[in-house]
Amino acid sequence: MARPQGMLQLRGSCLPLWDDVLPRLPDEVWAESARRIAAAMAKDGGTAHV
Repeated sequence: MARPQGMLQLRGSCLPLWDDVLPRLPDEVWAESARRIAAAMAKDGGTAHV
């Protein structure tokens, strides 16, 4: 089951519910996603803490 795009009523306090619905990701995939997000946020002058 994918996360609904554009359904703003399913964000915020409903976000923790997705933990019960979505399959668990391997730790390597989770870490790589976190690195990519940190790098993108730091691209414009921030600092990536990975």
